[in-house]
Formats: sequence, C-alpha cells, structure tokens
Amino acid sequence: MTITSIRKFLDQPDCIIFVGSGISQWAGLPSWSGLLGELADFLEAEGENSDLVRREMRHGDLLQAASYGFSKLTPAAIATFIRRAVRAGKAEPHAIHRAIVELGPSLFITTNYDKLIEQALAKWKPEQVYPAPITNRHLVELAEILGARASHYVFKPHGDVDDASSITREQYRMLLPQVSRFKALEALKTLLISRPVLYVGFGLRDPDFMYLRDLLVNIYEGAVRDHWAILPDVGPDEIDYWRRQYGIRLMGYPTHARPDSSRDHRELLRLLEALAPARHISSSVSKLGTAERVLAVTRYAAGLARRLAPTVSPIEIRISATRSEQTGYWPMAPYENWTITRFLTEGPDVAYLIGLPGAGKSYALRLVAAQLASKVQQACIDDMLDTPGLALPLLIDLKLYRGDLRAQIDAVLPPGFTLQKLLGAMRLKLFLDAYNELPSEYLEDGSLLAAIDALRTELGGLDVTITSRTSEGLQGDGSADQRIYEIDRFDEAHVDEVLQNRDIHLSGPFTEDIRHLLGRPFFLHLITSGAVDVPDQARPRDIYGSYVNKLDQAFTERFATSLPISLVLSKIAFRAIDERREAFPLDWLVAYFTGIDTANGPVDVKEAVNWLVSRDVLIPYSGHRASLVHQSVTEYYAGLELARQSKVNALSVRDTITRKKWDQCLFLALGLMEKAIADELLDHAIECDFQLAINAVRYAEEGQSAAVTCLLAALNKRARGADPMRFMSLYLGRLPVGKEHVALLKELVKCGNSLGGEAVELLAVVEGEAFKP
Repeated sequence: MTITSIRKFLDQPDCIIFVGSGISQWAGLPSWSGLLGELADFLEAEGENSDLVRREMRHGDLLQAASYGFSKLTPAAIATFIRRAVRAGKAEPHAIHRAIVELGPSLFITTNYDKLIEQALAKWKPEQVYPAPITNRHLVELAEILGARASHYVFKPHGDVDDASSITREQYRMLLPQVSRFKALEALKTLLISRPVLYVGFGLRDPDFMYLRDLLVNIYEGAVRDHWAILPDVGPDEIDYWRRQYGIRLMGYPTHARPDSSRDHRELLRLLEALAPARHISSSVSKLGTAERVLAVTRYAAGLARRLAPTVSPIEIRISATRSEQTGYWPMAPYENWTITRFLTEGPDVAYLIGLPGAGKSYALRLVAAQLASKVQQACIDDMLDTPGLALPLLIDLKLYRGDLRAQIDAVLPPGFTLQKLLGAMRLKLFLDAYNELPSEYLEDGSLLAAIDALRTELGGLDVTITSRTSEGLQGDGSADQRIYEIDRFDEAHVDEVLQNRDIHLSGPFTEDIRHLLGRPFFLHLITSGAVDVPDQARPRDIYGSYVNKLDQAFTERFATSLPISLVLSKIAFRAIDERREAFPLDWLVAYFTGIDTANGPVDVKEAVNWLVSRDVLIPYSGHRASLVHQSVTEYYAGLELARQSKVNALSVRDTITRKKWDQCLFLALGLMEKAIADELLDHAIECDFQLAINAVRYAEEGQSAAVTCLLAALNKRARGADPMRFMSLYLGRLPVGKEHVALLKELVKCGNSLGGEAVELLAVVEGEAFKP
C-alpha cells in the first residue's frame, strides 16, 4: 500500500525529487563524515591546522566542522578540494541514479556538488533536454524554476563542482538574509512550500536533512504538507513523530550489517526500482480527485502567500472616484474613501484603479492577494475549502503579457488543473497589474479586454481588478460598479512617524512634496531600508538621486571599477521606455556590459547581473527577461539618459519626447537639464503635442505649479489665435490647478466655448461656490 501511495505521489506533474549525499556514496563518493575526514587531511597537506575540524567531528557537529575547515581555505583551494572529493572526471552514475531519474519527475534538487544526477539524465534520459544546473549564482534563472509548471531543471543551492564560485563556504549560512546568495534560499523555500517533494539519499541525522527539517517548520507554520522521505531503518514511532511534527511521511527500508560494521543499503535500490512507472498503472492527471485538488490548492495558496507577503507594514491608503467619474446624481460615489485593501476585497466585480508611480498599486495587489491566499490556505487546513465567499487570488503582471491571457494564467496554476477544476465553489479574483505597461501592440488592439470578457463569460463571472497609471484605454462605463477610482490619500502620520524614528527632519520649500512622495510604499521602503538618504532642503529629485548615487558607489566598490552602474542602467531604461518594453531581454544588459573594464580585467557580466538581482535593483522573469525594480526608477534612469543626450543633440531629444510614453518622465528629465534646453523642450512639447505637455505636468514631482502656469498661458494665447483649440477642453480638466492659477483660468472663461466651460468647472473646484461665472 505504501509503494502505491508513493507512486501516486510521484505521478503529480509538479513533483520534485530532492537528492541527498547518500546517493553519491553508491558511486564511490565519501559520506559526510568521510568528506570531513578528507577535508582534515587536505588542510594538513596545505600546511593548515585541522584540530578544530576533527574536534567537531568527534562531537557530531558536522556543519560546524565543515565551516571551520572551509574558513581556512582560499576559494581556489576549496575548488581543488571539492573536485578531489567528488572524484571529478572519474565518478560515474550508479544504477541507483538510473532508478531515481526514471521515477517520473523532471525537476531535481540536490545538495551535492557532483555531476552524477546530470550524467544520469544524459545517459538514461537522452531524449529529454536539461539545461546546465541552476546554482546559487544563477539568480536570474531562479525565476524559471519557480513557475508552477517548471520542469526539466536541476537546482543545486549549495553549488556545482564546475563553478567554483558557486560552492558555498559555510553551506546554508551563505544563504541567510543579507548574504549574497539569499535569493537561492528563498527560491528553495518557495519550491518546498509550493510543490510535492520526495527526499531520497538522506538519513535522519544527516546535517542537510536536519536543516531542511527546521526549514520546513519555519515556512509551513502549521500548513498541510505533501512531502515524502525514503529513509533507512525507521520504525513506527519515528514515522508517527515525523508526520506529526514536520508533516513528512516516511517510508523506511532495512539496512544490513557488513563485516566492516558499515551498513548495506541495497534495499533502497530495490525499492526505487519497484517504484518505476512501468511497474504500475499510473494515475491520470485527469482523474485527480478531491484530495489531490485540496493539496494543489494548498500548495498554490501557500506559495502565493509566501511570495507576496509584504516586507513592510501596510500603509493605510484610501481611494476616491476620479473627477471625471463623479456626477451630480451621487452625493458620494460608491466605495468613496474606502481603504484600498477593502476596495480590492469587497469592492465591485470589475474594478479599475489608477495612481501615480509609487502610489502603491502593485503593493496593494500583492498585499490583498497574499491575504486572500492565506485565507484559502487556512480553509484547506480546516477542510472548509468549499465555504461560500472564499476567493482564490490570481495575480498577473501585464508587462509580461504576450497576447494570450489564458496561457499566462495557466502558467501560474498547478500543472494538470484547469481554472474550473481548481476553483470548485470558490470565486476567482483576477488581479491584472500595470495595464499601462502592456506591450504597445496589445494596448492598441484591445485584445486583453476582449480576453477578460471571454473569460468572465466562460466562468460565469469573476472579480477583475485592473491597475494603471491613467484611465487611458480602460473601459469604465460610468455605472456605480464600473467607475474608475484612483489612489487619493495617504496616511502621512505614518510617514511622519517613520521619518521621526529614523531622525529625518524635512525642511525647505518642497517639504509637502517630499512627504507626499514618501507616502508611497515603494519610496518609504527605500527610506526604511537605507537605500536612500533625505538631505536638508530636499527636493523630490534628491530622493531619486540618492538612490542612484548609493547604487553607483556600491557597484564601484564591489567590482573595483570607476564606471558608475547608472551609465548602464540609464541606457537600458531609455531603451525600455523608447521601445515600450518594461520587461526587457537580459541580452540588453550583456550587450551594454561587454567591454567594460575593471581593475581586475573585464567585468564579469553574470556576476554583475546577479549583484543587481541580489540588491533588488533588477527583477528577473521567466523567458530570460527582467525589469528594473520600479517603473519610477526606470523613468528616472531614462531621464538621466535623456538629459545626457540633450547636451549632445537637442534636436534628437525633441523627436524623442514627442513619441509615446515619454510623458511620464519628461519632467524628471527637464529638471536634470540645463535651464535653457529644458525651457526650449517644454515649449516644443506645448507646440507639438499639448496633450503630452499636460500629461508631463501631471507627473511632475516638483515645479508643477510653474509649469501649469506656463501651459495655461499658452492656452490663453492659442485660444484667441488661428487655432481655436476646440478639443483642448478634453485635456484642460486634467491639469492640477490651484488658487495661483485663478487669473489665467478666468481669462479662459472669456473664450465662451467648451474651453471656457471647462475653465468654469475648474474655477468652481478651486474657489468653491464663491466663484460665479
């Protein structure tokens, strides 16, 4: 019965095989204790003292023994020792490796440095293509194995013998927070919580297995698990204990004593061969029942809750209907002044949410998706998955959209499950983030909105939330449930508290602008993480500048180069915005890094990319793509490049800014340019594309009021000229006007056409009922 249970377990299409060091011993490689004995001998041959290593071996602390030994060796010496220890070039995979790779699953994790799993796959699974193993140095490629349907990978979190720099000196200690390989540990945790795992080649006292045991307790926190381990000489009490305490089901096999007092594990090979798919009738994915569905939902929800849980305390943000959506028929629009989390949880079936960069749109979606996923996870634990009102969240990043919404949804679902099969009685909450970052061809053809309508029809309704920077292209119909709402108000008391705790005191003419900017979760996190400083008399651009300067300094120190990383990132950002590709191919980075020299020779491109990922500057995606951490950062870097180009060829920059998508960062760039060039470009924008100029003003972090004055003056002048600007009333209402603009607005009222009518409405907003046209 147990063999049947494990075989059914292995048939799950997302199952992982986790291979321990015990399997390598079948090919003649040393055990943990043998490896440490060889390490002690190697130290002595190198002229180093091995007493600490041997002492910890006697005490049974093998991880500490390894740490002492590796700490005495240089990276080159460690690489030499590991190559000797794993018999590189000599060891061959054993029959047990064949049994493992033929179990069915196609994703393997191993703590071993050797190449035996890869060699076994090449020898006994030649028809299947496996790329080079992913290690703790492949931070970009980690995005590939984290997909719900990722397969045909070998993940080696401790490193690989062919890549000496990936070998962690102190095992898991190198994977702890604030250390360079932390992303690898996070990836390992996500895989363990979101996939069924079979452990093989470990012992109950194996240091690796003891660490994994503690890891499981910390990341699951009482959740239902779906893990099996095949271990030697375990009895009923141990099986019960591990199931209750760690959620791991054990299957034991007997060992036999050898004349030299070692143990013979031949029964393990027989067991693995008995589990071969050809020896049983495989359960079909299409016949998965209720238990399998519950496990799949549990893993999906647990993985989502873990990945999306915010790293900073939630900031209270409230919403309001956009001005264009407000009507005289409603004293207050539905959902007006709701918190954003309540709006996303209890709001309309179809929700449109807009907000400035950094306002917290993505943050709110991640927060609510994590909260909903946690509720689903708890319902699975309580066996109440079909409770009415339960909602399964699905978060889709639209910058990765490629014309097929269903394909993008299926890619994040557990393999073998359709939406209908997974949902059951639950309702789907589909969160579509960053509509404005869609690739340009899909913004123009409207295919996404059509795909959403088709999906709602197919599923009999679902909750959809779309976020964007502006309402452009969205289809709010003005009804109570399809108004467009915007992030409107921030809890500045919380911002003040954070600043006070960090002994930061705002001053100068831009104090309120800075407080408003730091009210956005992304920017406040930059402050709390120490990624930026706030100088005296700070302007909004100083926040961006501090981020860039600190990153430049860290890069030059890490890679011993005089090249600021901002030179590379500004070119990447400029190209990304100009080509309307928020998620860009990583080949761009390779191209821009090539040829850059450091004090130690050409920069190691892979190491530079890994460094950017480890510092959360670069966010990797599947398909060998990435984006900068936040669109605001992308725009600032692009503004730097635009300002640089303006010094070389102002006419070329004129052409650039009149293309789409430059409105968001035009004012950032203007603030970085020489005043004469900036004034000329703003005049050019007003002359050539008034809508562009208005959009640019709306995104201005500073100097906004003066720019609005400039635009209103231009409107007054042109409204009385040959061009009556009949359609400018459509854009005038989007200007952020204040009391200082009253005189210019009153001049526009005199036009008497639609432009004057819109000016009347603006004056009513600015002056209230005191204004009488």
